[in-house]
Amino acid sequence: MKKFIWIILTIISLPSCEKIIPFENEIGSPKIVVNSIFSTDSMWKIHLSYSKSVIDSSEFNNIDNAEIKIVDSNDNLITNFHYIKNGFYESNLFPKTNKKYFLNVISENYMLKSFDKVPKETIITSVDTLSFIQDGKERIKISLAFVDPENENNYYKLAVKTKKTVINYDHENNYLDSSVKESWIKLFKESNILEKTMENSELIFNDLTFNGENFSIEFSIKDLIKKFNRDDSVLLNSINIYFFSISECLYNYHKSIQIYNNTNEIPLIQPVQVFSNIENGYGIFAGANPNIINIYD
Repeated sequence: MKKFIWIILTIISLPSCEKIIPFENEIGSPKIVVNSIFSTDSMWKIHLSYSKSVIDSSEFNNIDNAEIKIVDSNDNLITNFHYIKNGFYESNLFPKTNKKYFLNVISENYMLKSFDKVPKETIITSVDTLSFIQDGKERIKISLAFVDPENENNYYKLAVKTKKTVINYDHENNYLDSSVKESWIKLFKESNILEKTMENSELIFNDLTFNGENFSIEFSIKDLIKKFNRDDSVLLNSINIYFFSISECLYNYHKSIQIYNNTNEIPLIQPVQVFSNIENGYGIFAGANPNIINIYD
């Protein structure tokens, strides 16, 4: 016992092996970060901010003085942007299907460029739903059959949005007021080809294994219909499936962020570079085209 106590005291008395190594590399100047995922169902919107060093703990600095425009392949102006707030800029125009767009951003001494296109809309041939129970939880399985264009690489994203009316009562169960809320909901993989993104409300995939074929994909959601039918305070208005055709740039962006999140906190793993298609900056400028299917109304 005396020997054991002596060993413990010896270990405690040893100097710590921890050493703080100062960061001696030169910290580069910040660059502009562009965030713009555009689709045919919403007006143009772009967010701009400055990048920061990995050792910088300050808040991101949004940019409010940039000149932004979208042009076509012949440099003809399509639209300008006006500043809203918190780094967001907006145009009152909508992107169009199967059209390539070129982005120009000028801010102080920075000039950024990028380009991408809105893919063609996916043709849906059938939609089937099936209620089932998994691990004691009620779910709805959704099967989507669609036509995949041949002789080209295609990329897709799935999402589901709900609209519900939330009703508020007082302590005596008297009606007070109500509000309508929309939200993206969690998706569960039922087909192995589906890939997760950093958002649990999205799934992505490509046509590498079925190029040019009629194909069917399966995923599931919580059975919100049964859930809300048992809840007097919530009225389910609609459930809409968003089946996006997305550009290759957007697919690579989603995929790289997911890989980055999976490896970022694992020691001794080589850092993953998040995909960017912004010349002289960082971020993403990428197109999507949604096919919206209502499964409950």
